[in-house]
Amino acid sequence: MPEINELNEKKSTIVLIISLICSIITIILMWNMVILIYIAGLSYGIKVLFDRNTDRTIKSIVFLSILGLGIFSYFQSRSYDGNLFAVCYPAILILTIFMDKLLRQKVCFRFIAAVILSFFIF
Repeated sequence: MPEINELNEKKSTIVLIISLICSIITIILMWNMVILIYIAGLSYGIKVLFDRNTDRTIKSIVFLSILGLGIFSYFQSRSYDGNLFAVCYPAILILTIFMDKLLRQKVCFRFIAAVILSFFIF
């Protein structure tokens, strides 16, 4: 009987190590994209702050970026795919505002926005 218990302990340890490695590998890109969106929103807000331009959309981008960074820091130690949905909803709103701003620009920006939008849809 001791051999069976030792095998079960080794098996559970191996399964735990493999699942941790797999979860770290699959999460890195998705979580990094979300934090990059929040950093882009804050940097855009800081840039516009120096231009002395006050607009509701800029204020909402900064607010959503700060909200997203707070949610991200709360869920950072629990970074698995299920929590990504709780973290990414401000990022989706920020991307929507950025896409709206791109579509209202010149024709070349409209083409870039259409390519980016088609990338996210498909």
